[in-house]
Amino acid sequence: YICVTLNSVNLRFKRMKEPKVRLMLVGVEKNSVETVRWGQLGYVHDSNTILELRYYAGNNTVKFQDADVLFYLTGHDVVTDDEKTGKISSAGLGIAYVSGLCTKFFVGLGEDSAGYYTGVGTIAHEIGHLLGAQHDGEGPARSVLGHPGAANCPFRDGYLMSYVRDGPQQHQFSNCSLQQMQYVIAVRGDTCWTVLSKKRLYSPGKYPGTQLTLLARCKKLYPDKLNVTAALVLGNNSECKVRCEHRVTKEFYKEQRLYRAIYTYRSELEALDYTTCGERKVCIQGVCRPRPTRKPSLTTSITNNSARPKTVVQLQ
Repeated sequence: YICVTLNSVNLRFKRMKEPKVRLMLVGVEKNSVETVRWGQLGYVHDSNTILELRYYAGNNTVKFQDADVLFYLTGHDVVTDDEKTGKISSAGLGIAYVSGLCTKFFVGLGEDSAGYYTGVGTIAHEIGHLLGAQHDGEGPARSVLGHPGAANCPFRDGYLMSYVRDGPQQHQFSNCSLQQMQYVIAVRGDTCWTVLSKKRLYSPGKYPGTQLTLLARCKKLYPDKLNVTAALVLGNNSECKVRCEHRVTKEFYKEQRLYRAIYTYRSELEALDYTTCGERKVCIQGVCRPRPTRKPSLTTSITNNSARPKTVVQLQ
């Protein structure tokens, strides 16, 4: 499941050039005891938990010596401090240190609903931070001398390093994000890029859209409803969406006559990568495209001229 998830995350890094980036899974650790989670039952407090995760990584340097990134993936609801109200907010999805790649700040975390690949965007966003990308619209990261920042890419444009979710660009890094990651990876140098681990985990050719049906996703959205239906719909510019519906029939009397009304409830989800959208076509990063003829990239694919931050994913 983690390998399939990372295959999808890697699609978002395909625009990276000079150096190229491909995430490679080198280990998974499943928590039997909650060693780093900070928060009430069922919740993960983002800033406190990532601090505990950093301490945990620092105390286990031998265990994680082959990793450039350590990511804590949780099924709990990630919560954060609301800066305006000072209260806990469930609006959080993940957190990571900007430019933490190959330093003691190499940790990030995010939430995912196991089996449903809901964490793909969050993982890509947080690893984007670790590789050096600020939120779009923000200035340079002070922790890296000469960092280019993202002031030239408006937050409202809705790319991956913003919180605006309107259009297929939400699955892509902006040019500013690409430039920042290129800069930080270059600063870290080839000692950071060298693949140290002999263990490589992968699921070749598998993507979320090939593993999960549309109906399963819609039933997850409406778990206690009957007559749930699912359909792939194409919007402007071949944008892929999954339409979920369920109907409720209600009866009522009016003027001593029995009437029956049917109410249709509808929601739309983003289509997962490699969801079929036509003959020899699949959805990739939110857009229906001809199915690639080349063999899909693997989580562990290696080329001599590629810089590949390796990832250890810690499961809870």
